[in-house]
Amino acid sequence: MNVAHGPRWVTVSNFLSFLRLLFAPFIVWALLNQEWQSACILFAVGSVTDLLDGYLARRLQEETVVGQYLDPIADKVFLTASFASLAYVQLDTVALPAWFIWLVFIRELIILSGGSVLVWLSAGENMTPSVWGKLTTAGYMLLILWLFLCYFARWLPAKSFNVALALVASTACMSLLHYCWRGWALIRCCYRRR
Repeated sequence: MNVAHGPRWVTVSNFLSFLRLLFAPFIVWALLNQEWQSACILFAVGSVTDLLDGYLARRLQEETVVGQYLDPIADKVFLTASFASLAYVQLDTVALPAWFIWLVFIRELIILSGGSVLVWLSAGENMTPSVWGKLTTAGYMLLILWLFLCYFARWLPAKSFNVALALVASTACMSLLHYCWRGWALIRCCYRRR
């Protein structure tokens, strides 16, 4: 007997990506209202969904086109909303410098714009997350969790924070350059086929 499983895009991994997207406005609201514990819990749970969604998609053989687009969009909204809120509330332990926030926003904007161009040219089918991209996402998440830890512990780690910030920023720049190089190669390949 066949059991109806619903549409192909309704999967556990896509649900986890959607959950991360859904958490973003609640994290913003919590931070703006100084609900630090709620914001930290939501962010930590959202970070775990990012670890699980790709793994479950592969493990359960539930990889979908919807998931390929939903996962990176959820990451970008989740992380940029969190960074913007943390920068706005001005932590009294360690503050995110304006240059770093601009780097995050510009990187995400360029990657989203480039991805849109590749989809429009039908060249985006081979554009999978790179190791540099995954390292950047992990670095962003660890940095934000560290900011929460610093806030709760009333810790002022100026030197180590600057080192961590430089490492995450360097990884973000490397991943941006790598994505631009891969995107340009796909665009050239697409035009050659035409």
